[in-house]
Amino acid sequence: MAAEVIQGATNPTDKVALTKALGTVHSQLESLTVSDEQKEIAGILDTAKRMKNAHFVNTAVLGNALKEVSSNTFKYANDRGTHLALFNEEYGEYLQARKYGNLIR
Repeated sequence: MAAEVIQGATNPTDKVALTKALGTVHSQLESLTVSDEQKEIAGILDTAKRMKNAHFVNTAVLGNALKEVSSNTFKYANDRGTHLALFNEEYGEYLQARKYGNLIR
């Protein structure tokens, strides 16, 4: 509906004013319905989506979140090869224990 109104305006100045007014209304509605925590989570998810296919983890942005997972997650975020070399044996033991149901639950 908003797009139809904007397209229906013939005067470029009116189009700009309509776009600005609709943007303001949208921002106000969003601020009333979305909590700060939701905005933060949405920002983190957006960052993760943009970096999904990248081979680089922006530790400056995601540092605290990575540290919450584990110190190794942060330390080896951009160096998976070293992480695999160091922890491959432990991971193999974990997989074997999981396969045979020897994990403590």
